[in-house]
Amino acid sequence: MNVSTIVSLDDLVREDTWPASEFVLDLVRLPIFHASGLRVSKTPHRADGHGLKPGFSIQQFRALCMVDGQMPTWQALHHAVPAAAADYLLQHLPADALVLGHEMAPWLIAQLDSADVAWVDLRMSPLRFGSDLVMGLRTNRAEIHAAVAPLAMGTAELVAEASQMAARARLRRRGESQLRLPADPVIFVGQPECEASLVQADGRIVRASDHAETLQRLARTGPMLYLADPRAGDFARIERETLERLIGQRVPLCEMDAYELLACDDEITLVGLSSGVLLEAQWFARKAYALHGTSATPSFEPMPTPDGYLQIASHTLLGEALWSAALQQPLREEPIVVAPRANLLRELRNDWAGYAEATLRGSALVREAFAQAGGLRQADALRRAENELAHTKDEVRQLRAELDQLRRVLDETARIAANAAALARPMPPVRGKPATTARKAAA
Repeated sequence: MNVSTIVSLDDLVREDTWPASEFVLDLVRLPIFHASGLRVSKTPHRADGHGLKPGFSIQQFRALCMVDGQMPTWQALHHAVPAAAADYLLQHLPADALVLGHEMAPWLIAQLDSADVAWVDLRMSPLRFGSDLVMGLRTNRAEIHAAVAPLAMGTAELVAEASQMAARARLRRRGESQLRLPADPVIFVGQPECEASLVQADGRIVRASDHAETLQRLARTGPMLYLADPRAGDFARIERETLERLIGQRVPLCEMDAYELLACDDEITLVGLSSGVLLEAQWFARKAYALHGTSATPSFEPMPTPDGYLQIASHTLLGEALWSAALQQPLREEPIVVAPRANLLRELRNDWAGYAEATLRGSALVREAFAQAGGLRQADALRRAENELAHTKDEVRQLRAELDQLRRVLDETARIAANAAALARPMPPVRGKPATTARKAAA
């Protein structure tokens, strides 16, 4: 494969994903340069530094996506963009370019495949239970996949990581005996409202109500609970209320976190739309139903599979050997090597969703750090302040009671004084009869 330039592309119809894309590309620019001598361009979201031919403008691309003068939502364009916009992009791709992207949208992959342009897509793996985040890698070139596959993580390594997470979760749960599940529960796994995996080909976002019949059938097998995604915000409440209407039963929130559920000894069934937790379930031997399918499915095959992503450990992603293999370049005598380290990519990305809750709650290290940082003194001061406030509130309530009693005494005193004044007032004199009446009587 002859690659003369590496062009960075992501979803050009979305602006909100650009920072995350540039972050991932920043991570791999150095090892790629040392592996191949090629510089990875910036994405076209900013005018300078993109690797497309001169004259390309993201504003012009988006203008070609408009319908009746209005820019459609990114969901409406997620699977397909107008032909004029696609042609405009392809016309500005250099020859012999390798497109490197982060969370490439289906429309972009489809257009690159139609033009037989080589691409590599990077996205975070849904398997988040390990000692660090894992990067998924997918390509449309069998030679790149075959070269990278020996450097990817294998099933044995991930099984070991899942086993360690399960042991940690079980230990904590055994110390929290108040957490109990009902018999044979069905756990609905929520997720953020507008994740790309929920967007259908027509741009509509899948909802739980689209699978009402399946959910009603599962609800007859056991009580349903709702596992909220901490990133979902108020949508979690809306989705839970939808489930209650669909199955005609109350759907309580599940108090356990995802890994406590996956590791527990209870018989449970997981169901959801396309949450990554449903993919993680198989690594804990759990039954799970993904009603809308899953995305970024982990692959361990030596050749490409549809929607299959090789699982790349963080230290491998940041090292030179991976990119020497991908770009079919000889490895230097002293390549860049990054030592394995727990939470390396989590710290760089500041992405602790799910893992933080599973590992920090009940941690002796966290409690000690809290104490050493003065947290206990602050907590004691807060408790003293709360006690003083409670005492002050009691005093205020007592003063109010005394004032109310005094007010009643004053009111009674005023009433007695008013009655006394009325009794002391002199009676008016009795008037005589009119004279005309007297004369009539004499006559």
